[in-house]
Amino acid sequence: MSPRDPVVASGWPPGPEVDHRHRSTGEPEPGRHVPQGEAAAVAAPPEAPPGAWRRPGWRENVDRLREAAWITLRLRATAPDWVLALAIFVASRLFDGFVIARDAALAGTHRDGTPYSYLYILPNWDGTWYQAIIHHGYPDQLPLDATGHVAQNAWAFYPLFPTLVGGLIDVTGWSFAFAASVVSIGAGALAAVGMQKLVAAVAGRRLALWTVVLFCFFPAGAVLQLPYAESLAMALLVGVLLCLQRRHYLLAVPLVLLAGLARSIALPLAITVLVHGLRVLVRRSRGSDTLPGRSVAALVALAVASVAAAAAWPLVVAIRTGRLDAYTQTMASWRNPRRVVPFLPWHDAAERFLGFLGMPVLVVAVVALAVWILRPRAGVIAGDMRVWCLAYAGYLLAAMDSFTSLPRSLLPLFPLGTLLANVSRERAYRVAVAVAFAAGSVIWIAVVWRSKTMAP
Repeated sequence: MSPRDPVVASGWPPGPEVDHRHRSTGEPEPGRHVPQGEAAAVAAPPEAPPGAWRRPGWRENVDRLREAAWITLRLRATAPDWVLALAIFVASRLFDGFVIARDAALAGTHRDGTPYSYLYILPNWDGTWYQAIIHHGYPDQLPLDATGHVAQNAWAFYPLFPTLVGGLIDVTGWSFAFAASVVSIGAGALAAVGMQKLVAAVAGRRLALWTVVLFCFFPAGAVLQLPYAESLAMALLVGVLLCLQRRHYLLAVPLVLLAGLARSIALPLAITVLVHGLRVLVRRSRGSDTLPGRSVAALVALAVASVAAAAAWPLVVAIRTGRLDAYTQTMASWRNPRRVVPFLPWHDAAERFLGFLGMPVLVVAVVALAVWILRPRAGVIAGDMRVWCLAYAGYLLAAMDSFTSLPRSLLPLFPLGTLLANVSRERAYRVAVAVAFAAGSVIWIAVVWRSKTMAP
């Protein structure tokens, strides 16, 4: 640094001849007589120039925390619930975004020495498949590996998400990573707001907001901003459940059809719709439900649409490839052995890790989950959300094959977050659960999702 440097010229930082101990305390150096005016000059701390950075003291940090807490409390007291739900979602996306950015920074550098960036590593795992679908579409024939089995291919990924992202790219010219992230974040925000309204109607305002907190900070919640279809599927799922709750059956028809093209949730969703319809029609036949005739017709149309949605994508794959079992064989390409047998992956995993105790432990766990959902205190999710949890949990047990995907596959079980928050009304307990979830998110991003340089 040259003497002409303005920072040096201003006397900041002080030169080496200054004794900082006596400068900070205002005491003269031992054995030296200091005139009164010079003592005052020594006691005065040096002032930084206007542009110099200074680390804030602990008192300033405390004041900032107090100000943030005051703003939060005032927002909580005055803002509508949907604003609070949206604020929770935004806070969770900022948190996961920071963790993803750190993951990119720790991933190393490209061959030219430039570091990996946040947007560069977003198209990871499923994102690479969606990007390929946008650029190349779906194959007309199923690819085969060297052993003659169906190889992994794009037909395993539902078309709604890449269609929306591709359309957004065509209109805006954005990159795939940015456009896909916008779609995911937008759909996730809709899911959070709708979730608050859905849960508040049966469990109350406070539990509804805590449900949103646990959903947004869930260990695999980062997918709500990644190029994954989970956000879109969650928005459609919450929309259908909200329509069932408010009996807007015709409005639910397009939502359930879109859900059948978003992700593999259409089958348990169809079960939920059918159980809802059966319950309503039975009560109506007994005179305890006054549902009008036109609403009955709309409910029947919704039931038909839900069944059609469950079969839509496997049927499309079969027609396009000319093989009736095309979708099943495609899903089998991610399994070892290459076959789809209901419940087999869980059976094999239980025996592999626990030996002869595996199946008894698995059965006890399944029964305990069912009892937890059906117990009287679980009435805070009574009705369609309870049926959905049972149907979707059963679907995961029968069809789940990739256990690395299990954390993000648990996101649709968001009503269980309501039950978890309802274990205790103590704020400390609920905050502890939310913090544990956030810590799990760091682990999920770093260990399971990881950076693109670490992906196989």
